[in-house]
Amino acid sequence: MIDEDDIPTGEVELEEERRALSFADQLEFHALVEELLQHEDTRIIDFETYKPAPDVIVSTIEAGIGLTVPEAILSFFQSISDGFDLEWSYLEEGEERPGGQIGIYNFARVFGTWLDELWGVFEDQSREDFTWEIRGFEKPVAHLNELQTVLHHNANTREFSLYYYAAHGPNFRLKVDFLEYIELLKLSRGFFGWQLLISDADFDDFPVAAEVAERFHRVMPRLFPKDDFSRFRKA
Repeated sequence: MIDEDDIPTGEVELEEERRALSFADQLEFHALVEELLQHEDTRIIDFETYKPAPDVIVSTIEAGIGLTVPEAILSFFQSISDGFDLEWSYLEEGEERPGGQIGIYNFARVFGTWLDELWGVFEDQSREDFTWEIRGFEKPVAHLNELQTVLHHNANTREFSLYYYAAHGPNFRLKVDFLEYIELLKLSRGFFGWQLLISDADFDDFPVAAEVAERFHRVMPRLFPKDDFSRFRKA
């Protein structure tokens, strides 16, 4: 006699959707740095990681701002590093050229102060009474109009999105969620301006983006030929 529990239902148990970064991601960041160290055509100019953000700091800041930071974002500061600093260069035609940077602020700098907050009005606002709060996530790039990645928080819906933003210049929506951003950050090794290649920037209206795209797709496949860079826009 067949037990009903043994009869296939046709249902497939799906892998749980990834919701946060983990220790494995930390290892990938360190592997990225080691790769740049060992590569004959790249040089690390600066590198530093930090201890994870303590629970007490996180809970105190969250209570102070009246906000629970989403698990995906919080996991960077508690599973990878509470801040991250990397800058590297590469050789091309015998000359050393700026390669990229990963300059992520620590948790307290991103969420713990209202004094340095950035505020902005975005074209995609659907209601004038929306309050948009902009918090710097990565350090600005001086030679790219001071553009920096920011966490763009809608105080009404309590949702976060990502923008590549300049306080006195353009701002571009990044067409990824936070975990996708981190994956592409690792793949790009923080190449200067890589965020423009996953943004809604119009290359004709903002030619800097086209210049970044040309340089990225000329340099990165040469340095890292085993990687697939097809997710980054071309000029």
